[in-house]
Amino acid sequence: MDYVFCTHDHSDHLDPFAVSGIAGAAPQTQFLTAPAAREKMLSIGVAADQLLTPAIGETIQVGPLQVHAVPHRTATAPSRLPKRFGSPTRSEATSLWALWWT
Repeated sequence: MDYVFCTHDHSDHLDPFAVSGIAGAAPQTQFLTAPAAREKMLSIGVAADQLLTPAIGETIQVGPLQVHAVPHRTATAPSRLPKRFGSPTRSEATSLWALWWT
């Protein structure tokens, strides 16, 4: 496995048991997640060099894909969505995050 996309820190998108198992069994795997989930990923056994954590608005190359980190609104945190897309606060830039790729 080359890449695992954990779009945000909810159990249906970042399963600690699955992520930990993959990280241990396939140390070459790169995990993409929100900056706010970095410590959680490290605590469940993902090595720092396996993590890619682009901030909102950042685009990175991941193999053949260009990955774009964009704001994400969840049902549990509707008030934390940036008021203007592309201008998140410092807190929003690390906590509400999703991906799309081209």
